[in-house]
Amino acid sequence: MYLTREEEAMLAGEYGYAAQKSMEILVALGKIYGAER
Repeated sequence: MYLTREEEAMLAGEYGYAAQKSMEILVALGKIYGAER
């Protein structure tokens, strides 16, 4: 799944724990539903 730089920063934890966990869930859902990379 394509992520913006801001989304990548969220996934890396730069916006805090809650944002990181939210992005982890979204990425997992993208994998489940076969999102393009």
